[in-house]
Amino acid sequence: MARQYDIGQTTMQKLFKATYYQSIHSFLMSARLEYACTLLKDSQASITFIANEVGYMNTSKFSAFFKKEKQMTPKMYRQLYKN
Repeated sequence: MARQYDIGQTTMQKLFKATYYQSIHSFLMSARLEYACTLLKDSQASITFIANEVGYMNTSKFSAFFKKEKQMTPKMYRQLYKN
């Protein structure tokens, strides 16, 4: 993004944080988690597919990230919020 707007990377990070009150990394991780939650609730896609869809090539790393953030596994989340 910094190259696209022709500004330095550090400046971009500071501007982003000043605007959104979180780092670019935190913003992206939150967006990935939100999308994963939507897919778990609203689709029958496998957890492996969902992990790949949100940028994780390793399902166990996705599951560990998800459990750390939601205090439950993706499978438990799906069962809890199943329509």
